[in-house]
Amino acid sequence: MITHDIALGGTIRCLDGPCGRLSLLVVDPASRHLTHLVVERGAGLAAVIVPLDRLARVANTALVLHLSVDDLASLPHVVEADYPVPPSEWIERHGYVPDATRMAPYATSGFVVPLPLAVRRRLRSG
Repeated sequence: MITHDIALGGTIRCLDGPCGRLSLLVVDPASRHLTHLVVERGAGLAAVIVPLDRLARVANTALVLHLSVDDLASLPHVVEADYPVPPSEWIERHGYVPDATRMAPYATSGFVVPLPLAVRRRLRSG
């Protein structure tokens, strides 16, 4: 279980070096659990969606993925229209970051790793 603070905009590292920044969280609307991270890879590169189970650890202020930079590049690109913004009352009730949370477009309950409420509140406060 992940218990560290995770900062939006924070550094993402792959096994072989820096690979981007955390830009969005994707949650399953049914389970209310964080399921994916959206990683901005840099200027001119498409953002990708990373299943939370690819998060190896939190090292200092960086998230370390259990992926190489090439593996990360092969993940699906994010089309933001596919990930709707949750209603504001849903955000308030479940404690996620209002501007940076999106809903998964399909049930992901088989791939969910719950994020503790304390971490969600930390993400919310920036």
